[in-house]
Amino acid sequence: MKKPHIYITYTNTGAGHSTPALAIADRIEDLYPNKFQITTSNFFDDVGEKKFNRRIEKQWNYLLKHPLTTKMILFMGHVFYKWTPRYIPLLFKRVWKNSVNYIQEVHPDLLFTTHFFTHTLALDAREHHQLDFPIIALNPDTFETFPQWDRRGDVLLVCSDLAIQSARKYGHEEDKLMRVPQALRKEFEEPVLIDKKSLQKEYGLREDAFTILMSDGGQGIGLMLQTIGQVIKISAPIDIIAICGRNEKLYRKLQKIKKHLIESESNIKIAVFGFVDSITPFIQISDLFIGKSGPASVLECLKLRLPVIVNFTANSAEKKTAEFFTSQKGILSCTNLFKISSLVENLILCPAQLEELKENISHLNLFQNGTDLIAKVIVHTLEKSEFIKDEDMILKALIGE
Repeated sequence: MKKPHIYITYTNTGAGHSTPALAIADRIEDLYPNKFQITTSNFFDDVGEKKFNRRIEKQWNYLLKHPLTTKMILFMGHVFYKWTPRYIPLLFKRVWKNSVNYIQEVHPDLLFTTHFFTHTLALDAREHHQLDFPIIALNPDTFETFPQWDRRGDVLLVCSDLAIQSARKYGHEEDKLMRVPQALRKEFEEPVLIDKKSLQKEYGLREDAFTILMSDGGQGIGLMLQTIGQVIKISAPIDIIAICGRNEKLYRKLQKIKKHLIESESNIKIAVFGFVDSITPFIQISDLFIGKSGPASVLECLKLRLPVIVNFTANSAEKKTAEFFTSQKGILSCTNLFKISSLVENLILCPAQLEELKENISHLNLFQNGTDLIAKVIVHTLEKSEFIKDEDMILKALIGE
């Protein structure tokens, strides 16, 4: 007997899109073992449009480096939001044609996506080829819904009341919206116990040094290099774990700095990593996180009670994340790099300040992990041909049917 096919797709534009998609795919299999055929797809690569995938990745990287340009583009998107879903069909006709034809070939029983490009293409494919399958989308930006999300969709899942308000502003119908907790990997809900000393030894870290984890997301684009340049001025023994993501240029520069620090017998040590599948072990052995305000990155650190300093926001979604958690006194924000070394030094010299931050984090509402609920919404929609909207049904899904 053929298993119902759940097609889960994302794009290359940041781990914020791929991580929840993959986490939800894993959770469906955990909850309903061997019941469904589950396909996860880096969409444009699978379509055969690798050049386009690299192009949108480069464009995203450019926007990460140039926040003012990002702000201008988002402003235009807010003004002309009714036309933004037509971006690909108007400007990239070949990509559009290949994509809608590919979805016809796949012809899933349900399609789930975490990016507005693939959302629009799925809707176009269903309409163009007269297909019949539900389409569920997750907007992964915690406190905002971008105007690019297509309003023709069946279901748009969002992660906060602010995102609900934002979606309403852009014309999404109330009965097609649902608030869900942020989708996190299972390891953040049930962290694996680690041997801290063994990991420190493996990564060349010292037991008595203050350990700072730095990351600027999957693309590795932010202010890590400049931040490290300030932190190494501190005289206290510090170990820096630098996660460079896909930024090979940053990786090579930090390797040179690492070599220089070793040769100069500095009190600062750096362990340099490229893209990693899981940041959890690094969070668990660190005393502080410094990096870009990616919604998932910040929430993951806070889930494991790691104090956070945000040093950079690339867009309005990241800015709202920083503002929300700063207002809750759960994180510190320091975009003035000339002040960051004194801020870090104060935390090292005054452990009570660090403990106060951890205490604040323990009182935060860090949301439930939404993967269980989202997995059940997907399966319910597939099996019952209806979207869970009733609050009683949502509660049942959360506590187990």
